[in-house]
Formats: sequence, structure tokens, C-alpha cells
Amino acid sequence: MPQSIFRFSNWLGRFLLRRGIQSPDYRGLYAYHCSHEEYLDLLHLLRELETFDKAVNDTAASACLVLFCSEWYRREYQRDHGWSWEPIWKTLGYSLSPGDLGKTIPKGLEHYWKRPIHFYESERRDFLGSLFSEGGLPFQVLREGGNRFHALFDRILKQYDQWHILGYSTAQQVEQQLEKASLPKVFSSQTSVELVAHMADQLVSLVRDYGLVQTAEPVARLDAMNPKWRELFPLPLDNQTGSELLNGLLKTATVESGRCRKESGGWACRHFLQEAQPNVLKVQLSLPAEAVFQLAMQPSTTRFELVILEGSTVIAKLGKV
Repeated sequence: MPQSIFRFSNWLGRFLLRRGIQSPDYRGLYAYHCSHEEYLDLLHLLRELETFDKAVNDTAASACLVLFCSEWYRREYQRDHGWSWEPIWKTLGYSLSPGDLGKTIPKGLEHYWKRPIHFYESERRDFLGSLFSEGGLPFQVLREGGNRFHALFDRILKQYDQWHILGYSTAQQVEQQLEKASLPKVFSSQTSVELVAHMADQLVSLVRDYGLVQTAEPVARLDAMNPKWRELFPLPLDNQTGSELLNGLLKTATVESGRCRKESGGWACRHFLQEAQPNVLKVQLSLPAEAVFQLAMQPSTTRFELVILEGSTVIAKLGKV
């Protein structure tokens, strides 16, 4: 058994070295992008133990178990698994008691990987939810959703600017859109909401930061300028379907950003009715960067005040120019 425990420390050292680091750097576990080969190797190491009893107090073994559970969620979790440890124990061939979990998960997640443990509203520690959140989005369920997930992002990206103008966060937008998306319930968890919102923010930022609206091939341009851009997202990158999904989402974000820019390029007045507050109507006014006015007479001053009128009533003053 001691020799097997020592192998976990060596495995972690090689795992980090391949990523150019010597110790964990506080990132979410999905962001290390454990490969399929590494995942299978880790499964083999853990199965060799046959029981985790003698490894409970070992930090390296605990760190490997934590990493495996988060990767299992991302790669293997399916809708019919439910929110349970049982499918993981079935995969490993043994289980951990609640007492051993209380020792192992904090040792591996907090002490080794430097990642926080989530809590229930009752202030009890949520070990399973913590590990699942570290894994990112469950890809098998995501693939099952297929076009529905892409349709969800279409709606989010099309209304992205509008929601932010109305004062909502991306997470609030995602929460409301998920209610209409008919996706599996696992995507309605707070962890999934935050991950989806983060993905939307990242996509919009990439389009803006790299000027992708100006090119007909945004994926090719971004691949040339930042080949590692896909590593920003909580999906397994050694799966072709995952890369194709990200490529499609980037193209959608580029198209929607270009549409919004075109619409806001001149004079425009758009009205938004908030679903959460049906009696509230908000207005977005867009002005061009430069405007030329034909005046009927020579003004006595070159200083003007901009105001917004509703009928003949001044409802807002925009300052002097």
C-alpha cells in the first residue's frame, strides 16, 4: 500500500509539470483540462487501491480522488445518474463512508488544490456539489441537449447587451432563459448557471478583444491570435464535439456582436418591456459619434445643451457641448 500511495504523489507531479507549473495555482479543476488518457490513468491508480481506507490521510491520494470525481462528472455524468455518489463508487469499485469523505475531500480540494468547498443553506458542507462544480459542465448531458443548448446560447447572446442595459447580470439572464430551454435539471443548478454565464461573458469578450466582427472567419482568426482560447471554457477539449460546439458558439457571438454594432451605429431608439416588471418600460437611445445639423439661422453661441424630450416635456438632460 505505501508504494501505491507514493505513486499518487508522482502522478500529480507529472500532471502539473505537463502544464508548466510545480504546484496548484488556484484555478478551477476543469481549467487544468485533464486529458482522456490522464483520466483513464487516474482511474487505474484509484482502482488499484481496492479500498481507500489506508489512503484517507494521504494528501496526494485525496487530491487525485477529488480530481477524478470532478472529471467523472464532466465526462461520464448522465441525466439518469441523479445527484448521488453511487455511480462514482460503482466506477471505482469501492466507496467512502461519510466520515472518510469528511477527511478526504477537504484535504484534497482545499489543502492541495486550494479550492473552496461549497455549503448548503443549512451551512453543512456540500462535498458532492463542490466536486461537480469543479468539473465544469457535464458533457454527456450537454451533448444530449444538443441543439437545445446551442439555442439557449443563441437567445443569451442575442439579448446580451439588452439585459446589461436593463441592469441585469449575465447570470440573471441565464436563470430566466433556462426556464424556457427545456434542458435537463442539472443545468438549473447555481453552479451550472454561473458556468454558462461565464461562458457567455468570455465569448463576448473574445469577440470584442480580438476584433472578430471584422472577419468572415472568426474561429480561424482567433486560432491564429490566441491558439489556447478554448482552454477558457469548462468543456473537455480532447473531444471533437466539444471543440465544434465552441466553434459554433464563437460564430454566433460574432454575428450577434456585429448585428448590435450595426444597429447602434447611428440614431436609434429601442424600447424594452421587462418580463419581471411588466409595468416598467425602459428606453435605449443610441447616438452617432458625430452628427451634422443644418441650421436655418446663425446661432448666437456655439455652446448647446442636449436634452431628451417626451412631447414638449424635458425628461433628461445630457449635458452641454
